[in-house]
Amino acid sequence: MCNWASFVLTSKGEYWSDLSESHEDIIVEHRLRADGVRGPNVLRVELVPQPGVAMLDVDHYRYTLDQDVLPAWAEGVEAAEVAERRARAALKRRLGDGVVIEGNLEVMGKATALTSVGGNLSARKGARLPALTSVGGNLSAYEGASLPALTSVGGDLYAYEGASLPALTSVGGYLDAYEGASLPALTSVGGKPWTRAPQKGA
Repeated sequence: MCNWASFVLTSKGEYWSDLSESHEDIIVEHRLRADGVRGPNVLRVELVPQPGVAMLDVDHYRYTLDQDVLPAWAEGVEAAEVAERRARAALKRRLGDGVVIEGNLEVMGKATALTSVGGNLSARKGARLPALTSVGGNLSAYEGASLPALTSVGGDLYAYEGASLPALTSVGGYLDAYEGASLPALTSVGGKPWTRAPQKGA
């Protein structure tokens, strides 16, 4: 089973697919010669995000090999370290200007590359998401959460005291905004908007 994000390395290049995480599909798509008379020519690797905010922190992805027999150019400790560095650099190139998460996500720290969340987002206390522009589902923005580029929330918005959403213009669902939440650009709310003062323990 191939996980996101999968790569195939040759002695001189790093390859991935925008259509599949299967190593074999990557090999076919890029017309790589996986095996030769002296054994494998390629290295199948995966970089897997870890729970929570590390999902967006490529330096803390878990690096694994997806094959038992290594090509000659990848054997040895030094060569293995070089291969891992190449794979991590390839992941950063693959992500480019941003990360899009299709499902739900909870962020508890910085997520500087995150641009879009398709599901629900929980931006916990002190979360920093400077590039996020849209949330497809519900958004819970807790105390001190900063989402300066966010313009739209498809579902409900729960904005707690101290949450900053200065560019947000539309909420598709209901709005529950505590006193002290910053929503200066908001012009459209699909559900019933209302505000309330923060409660103890909230």
